Amino acid sequence: MKRIFAFVMCIALMLCFASCGEKSEDYAKKLISAAGEQEKITVSDVFSFEFDKGYVFSSDDCYADGDEFAKKYGLDISISQVGYGVSENVQRIVFVDESGAFVYEFNCLSDKVFFDEKGVIVYPETVIKTEMPDGKPLKITFEGNKDVIEKKQ
Repeated sequence: MKRIFAFVMCIALMLCFASCGEKSEDYAKKLISAAGEQEKITVSDVFSFEFDKGYVFSSDDCYADGDEFAKKYGLDISISQVGYGVSENVQRIVFVDESGAFVYEFNCLSDKVFFDEKGVIVYPETVIKTEMPDGKPLKITFEGNKDVIEKKQ
């Protein structure tokens, strides 16, 4: 039963991440592979580049560019490479290094993959939980080591 679930999940993940862009497909393959082999998947299991933090943009920030996002939350990060969001339907995670410099922006359509939690900071050791509800997008929840992004007063 566990193998059947892993197989179905792998197929679903392949279909879900197909529209996420060239680089994202590589990360989707890693997620699929890790999901089939491991019960516990961390952010660094999927995104193998060096990073310190990942900012999961909230729905309120779907159209913000990197500078607006950093200013809104009073963040000491340099993510001016992050352009304006193009749709409310796009899920985004912006990864930065220890000094707060831009590393990578991950984008994916929410009708395929849905981040259950938005407006959080994830770390390499943050656990990724996945769920595929019937007829709904793949749901990703971040568990364990994470922080809420709080708006600057």
